[in-house]
Amino acid sequence: LEALPRYYKDRIDAFWSESLPVAGQEESQTRDKTCVTLHQDILKREMELLFLNHQISEEDKATLVQSFSGSNLYRISLRNGTGSGIVTSAFVIPRTPQTRSPLTLANCEGNVFLVSATHGIELYESLADLDQKLRARLSDAHEREYLLQDLLLRERAALQTDESSVIEPVYS
Repeated sequence: LEALPRYYKDRIDAFWSESLPVAGQEESQTRDKTCVTLHQDILKREMELLFLNHQISEEDKATLVQSFSGSNLYRISLRNGTGSGIVTSAFVIPRTPQTRSPLTLANCEGNVFLVSATHGIELYESLADLDQKLRARLSDAHEREYLLQDLLLRERAALQTDESSVIEPVYS
């Protein structure tokens, strides 16, 4: 974004700060706030569906909601021998709050949630199980693409220098 001339940065800012009408209300809301609200609604509805299907408990719902505010929330970084990048649309939430960062297979106890734009809310028995699933997704070309599409262009280019290189997830 730093490489763009000021004119284009201003145009992008103007787009996201434009006010849009809200259905059934007299007030308007910025485009950015509208997107955030829609994503929050999607996550809340998905939590309700998981609860109704007895896949999560009331306590799990409370943990997820509290974590969405920023506590007990771990980002996923991808690394290989040539580069690294942060996945912006996926994160890990331990079912039991952890006191250590980064989160490792050795120091994380209990179940964990993976929350991603692609797969929604997924519950795993352990960080090791989630890690195994992420590694499988990263080894599949189609699944890998979903994870890499959120990276900055320079991060993505650095990670994809060699199709056969192994990309590893890190949780921090």
